[in-house]
Amino acid sequence: MLEVVGEGEPMKAHFRAHLKEYTAFDEDCFARWADIMQPETREFLSNNVGVLFHFSGGESLPFCSAFRIAPNLIATAHHCIPGVQLVFRPLGHPEQEIKVIKEVKSVVARGDAAADLDDWAVYQIADTDLPYTWTPDVFAGDILPDNAVYIFSISEFAYFITEQGNPDKWRDAMRFSRVNGGKLWPVLDVGASLSKNPELVSRCLFDRIPTFAIMSGAAIMAIRRPEGDRPARRLIAGMHLRNGALLSDGDRSCGTQTGFNVGVRLAPEILAIATGKAQ
Repeated sequence: MLEVVGEGEPMKAHFRAHLKEYTAFDEDCFARWADIMQPETREFLSNNVGVLFHFSGGESLPFCSAFRIAPNLIATAHHCIPGVQLVFRPLGHPEQEIKVIKEVKSVVARGDAAADLDDWAVYQIADTDLPYTWTPDVFAGDILPDNAVYIFSISEFAYFITEQGNPDKWRDAMRFSRVNGGKLWPVLDVGASLSKNPELVSRCLFDRIPTFAIMSGAAIMAIRRPEGDRPARRLIAGMHLRNGALLSDGDRSCGTQTGFNVGVRLAPEILAIATGKAQ
């Protein structure tokens, strides 16, 4: 798994110092979005999934990922919010910047035991003419282990080196593993430290998709393939948070998972907004 922390020039200097190794890794292990994404998936994600950017040191830098849950609301990981002005760039319109205005809802932290489940926030974005195309039934609460999943974000190496830090071409820096690790793993198969509270663990999602730092806050999209001739369904199963080995503030509800990534099912508050049931 790839997890590089930092931004701007220090990150670019790191990549340049190891250019040969990163280039081989990028070419041998990853596919580009244009090569792998089906037209139906592009349409599903186009207006609703994207990347958060902020402006620093004279350049626009990708920071985290996010997804819409209503026409003017996005959800992302709470740890992604740096206290600076952000813009949301949607996948289908990579050159468009939609201003992130303010926090609308987040949870008051309940301590380290539930820190993963508390790592979310909902933000208002500026009005946009991009239609919001998801319906309430897109947001799934019953995803099963072994369900095929995809997480959409960008490689810092591809962004800073291949695309030379051009924010309008961020979509061309999206990368997908050539190895089939894109599924959810049963908790019993993960076999690492977990919270003793089964209610908390039931909301954790584990996968082996290669991670990038900018992936935090990304939607975890699940594919359901019904029997017969019915078309596949694309659902939003949860939110990616971290490489499973990374713990910044002690034990968390989803534990330390070397070899796995940690995501969570969408918080009830997010589901209430996305399904139109918010009070």
